[in-house]
Amino acid sequence: MAANLREARAARERARVLIVDDVASNLLILEAMLSRDYDLLVSMTGEEALRIATAKQPDLIVLDVKLPDMDGYEVCRRLKRDGATRSIPVIFCTALDEVEDERRGFEVGAVDYVTKPLSEPVVQARVRAHLSLSQHSRMLASTVHAQSDQLARLGRLRGFFSPKLAEAILASGSEDALQTHRREITAVRCDLHGFAQFNEAAEPEEVMAFLGEYHAILGRVIDAYDGVLMRFSGESAMVIFNDPMPHENHPEMALEMAVALRSAFAPLAARWRERGQSVAISIGMALGFATLGAIGFPGRWDYGVIGRVADLAGRLAAMADAGRILVDQRAMARLGAPAGAKRVGPFNLEGFAAPVSAWAL
Repeated sequence: MAANLREARAARERARVLIVDDVASNLLILEAMLSRDYDLLVSMTGEEALRIATAKQPDLIVLDVKLPDMDGYEVCRRLKRDGATRSIPVIFCTALDEVEDERRGFEVGAVDYVTKPLSEPVVQARVRAHLSLSQHSRMLASTVHAQSDQLARLGRLRGFFSPKLAEAILASGSEDALQTHRREITAVRCDLHGFAQFNEAAEPEEVMAFLGEYHAILGRVIDAYDGVLMRFSGESAMVIFNDPMPHENHPEMALEMAVALRSAFAPLAARWRERGQSVAISIGMALGFATLGAIGFPGRWDYGVIGRVADLAGRLAAMADAGRILVDQRAMARLGAPAGAKRVGPFNLEGFAAPVSAWAL
């Protein structure tokens, strides 16, 4: 807080320097050297210097070693123990024959020293240099803090979204996607047709090997089309489009992803057929409004989608034959029926009072 106050003041005022010496003539000399360029605060005792430093937050302190109530080392030691004054640079004033003062001064936290009799060019150069260094240090600390905060936010978002989407949300300057909201989305449900039989007949190690390959394909295709993976299990996945980042052509992106996933899955299915296992992918796709946002409790959050559109995509995936994509009428009306698509149904789907028609690809 104190460093921020000094930084804000430095942006609109001259730097503030506290000079501390119990000899009036030395104070007058320092005032003559520095008053043209800096606003000065003056003290003749250690206790008073500590009070002024805490209350006024100078940008730099020029501190004599020999003071009547406590020496400069103790003053500096106390300054460095206090969080409010720790970052204020301290330059010690020492006599030429007090060589030991230099070592002790650095040990208690001083940044430099000047020797008496004081030289105006030397004093001005040291003060100017350390004020500049202090300003740069504060700017660097502020940058590091901002970057650390950004990394923390990015890590939080990556817990929900792909790295690319997390970075896009962060660049937008808002994390509103995690708040509950309503939006039109395209939902795509991907199921493994025949997985139950495969899981029953194969060894667990084989099932895990297959799923590892399938999930790697799934992840690559979803990220390539800016989809967001929502619910995910061994045999099924729910992917949405148009949230959290909006896409005007989200139905087209969803359909392209579905077709790409079916194509990418085909070689994997062929390899496992050679090993006596028949597994195919079936996909359901629907367009509609949903409520989205973070769902869970501290320590375990997921990004959730609630609404008829997600349920419909799931029911269509369950109805789809192996290798087939079923698209609801609303999505197909937005897309326009592609070549080879044909109308199927109506289906009586669980949770839907009226029969549902769809298009098959």
